[in-house]
Amino acid sequence: RNQNLLREAGAVTALTTCLNHADASVASSACIGVSALARSEMNQLEFLKQGVPETLVRLMAGEDQSVCRQAALAFSVLCLNAKVRSKIKLSDSLVAIVKLLQSDDAQTIINAAECVSNIADDNQRPKSSLLLASHLRDASVNLDGIGKLVHLIVSKDVEVARAAAYALSAAAPHEPNSIEACERGAIEALLTVSADSSNKAAKFAKDALDKLLNYS
Repeated sequence: RNQNLLREAGAVTALTTCLNHADASVASSACIGVSALARSEMNQLEFLKQGVPETLVRLMAGEDQSVCRQAALAFSVLCLNAKVRSKIKLSDSLVAIVKLLQSDDAQTIINAAECVSNIADDNQRPKSSLLLASHLRDASVNLDGIGKLVHLIVSKDVEVARAAAYALSAAAPHEPNSIEACERGAIEALLTVSADSSNKAAKFAKDALDKLLNYS
């Protein structure tokens, strides 16, 4: 109910305007607001109508770490909506997302990995998922998204490892992804993590390993 009241009061439009504010702290806070309001489908569609996904991609490609972190979270939430996923330009968004997988900030990595997961795990739009698979491996723009996810699986930060394993699990059903992941040492990495019962990422690593073995 509160989500509807806030939308009717003009919060979606106000946040959309604040995303373009010159002050990074304002833009970052606006991203947090988008993440919160985008939990309802009506708000997701309203943000889509106002061009927010494109704005978030631009913010993710920026230099301010706080803005990048929060923009990635907002983008991942919007990508839960199939209509939003159908409208985003993967070629632009994935360059920004995969770049964030190289961040030194754990939460930024987690948010970026969740973007990959939400785009890849799209049974209703297989063409979108296949395009994602292609872009993750696009050597022409040096993305190496699969290699970065494999590297992050063994991160000492449990939440980073969990997010990376989940993203790899979502991408694995596309055979070229699973083959490349295996070539980059994913099986060894996932075996290491899944064998450690004390590791909170073990379940996600096991799921990713099962998918790799099924699709490679």
